[in-house]
Amino acid sequence: MIQSVGMTAASFLILYSKPHFCNSWLIMWFSFSSMIGVMLGLEVYMSPFVVNVTFTTAVVCFAIAFGYRNLIVAKHRVQSHRHGDAMLGGAWALLDPKFEFRNLFVYKIFGRFFPYALTGFACVFGLIGGILTSKLGSGADMLAYIFGIFIWNACVPEGAEMSTNMLTASSVLIMAVCSIFGTFLRELNAGGICAEVKLCWAACIPVVVLGAPLGSLLLTPALTEVLQICFYVLCAVQLASFGILKIKGNVFAWIIVILVIVLMSSSLLLHFLLVVRSETRKGGRDKVATNDGRFADPRANHPHKDIPSKRSEELSRAEVGA
Repeated sequence: MIQSVGMTAASFLILYSKPHFCNSWLIMWFSFSSMIGVMLGLEVYMSPFVVNVTFTTAVVCFAIAFGYRNLIVAKHRVQSHRHGDAMLGGAWALLDPKFEFRNLFVYKIFGRFFPYALTGFACVFGLIGGILTSKLGSGADMLAYIFGIFIWNACVPEGAEMSTNMLTASSVLIMAVCSIFGTFLRELNAGGICAEVKLCWAACIPVVVLGAPLGSLLLTPALTEVLQICFYVLCAVQLASFGILKIKGNVFAWIIVILVIVLMSSSLLLHFLLVVRSETRKGGRDKVATNDGRFADPRANHPHKDIPSKRSEELSRAEVGA
């Protein structure tokens, strides 16, 4: 319920100040599938203990994926000249002839059905995110970010990637839709939302509406690394404290948590081996980075760069003969 206020206020600010960061395709398909997930999730009962274990594990897994992206992928991936912020048309815009697909493994599998496959993946992630949102109050936003980084950006050609700014802004709007939808469904259930919960919700509204924009003032480039480290530390502290205070000697719960974390880590390792290393090798062959971050022609440092090519000599002779 609190998310329905905070995310709505944040969405209004994003749509007013930076609408170009909103990817309509991602928002539409994720919101649609997440709402289905919210409806399914509300039909399943989960004990408070299971909800807390699920929430803690989900946050830790997201922290692992987020740290992997910022600490490992960012150091190995060669940056593109183009900006993914221009990619606003969704999966079907990838059919534009300007995009090169010949070397994409996923495109070789699905062919002209490639946009439909990406849309299907988005709906699956959105469905899972909606189920998590119905129980944890969050989840669709995390799954949207993970889908964009590890599915979309790993499958599309160069120039069609979504930037982190676009994924963050779009995930906020997705979460706003899911939280509002979930709040209405809870109110429409038998008995609705009790009066005490509504009073607590009303008391939190001013804090959320005013606090979220003020907190965004800390999101400056100078503090980005510090905030990321704080996020990693807080997630580790949350897992440790919850394990000591709540899980305690519940061996089955510990096994589930560890298995999920290992599965997440294995998936990221597979992503690194299949995607990041191949991009690094390809980028090393195609481009040579200069000291200021720009890319130069690989022949620029060649010992015989000043020697004209055979083709240029032939053209010079033709001009002289003419």
